[in-house]
Amino acid sequence: KKMAVACPAFISDCIETLEEIGIRGKEDFIAAGGEDLILIPCVNDHDLWIDVLVEWTTAVLEKQPHTHSMTTI
Repeated sequence: KKMAVACPAFISDCIETLEEIGIRGKEDFIAAGGEDLILIPCVNDHDLWIDVLVEWTTAVLEKQPHTHSMTTI
């Protein structure tokens, strides 16, 4: 009767997700006999997500050779 929906493929909320899942999806769910559909927000700019991005970026950059000149193609 009640459902919570997460969209793990998206890291940030977008108008399409909010509208398609949060509004139309909820309407369809209720029309089919459900009582409530809750859209779980994406991670957006949550502190924990930003910390993970910093960790990943730091790990990648530490593995790359350091260059101080820019090259052009």
